[in-house]
Amino acid sequence: MRSPGTSSRSARPGPGAVITLAALALLSGCAVGPDFHRPAPPTVSGYTREPLSSQTATAEVPGGEAQRFRPDQDVVEQWWTLFQSPR
Repeated sequence: MRSPGTSSRSARPGPGAVITLAALALLSGCAVGPDFHRPAPPTVSGYTREPLSSQTATAEVPGGEAQRFRPDQDVVEQWWTLFQSPR
């Protein structure tokens, strides 16, 4: 026996609700419109707001020398040779 206040209908959405949701999904694709133009990329000169320091800190360990940043220098074509690393 069913308890009072319950319905024999399932909790499925009806066909009208499904059609309404499908129509809304299709119409939301038109929100941008045919006159959409991709915005211009930002004009930036680096990855950080503040300029980077010219070198890193040093550490009192083997190989802990300071590294120097040279943003205007090209990376050599065979960069792995700088690290004596085979291809």
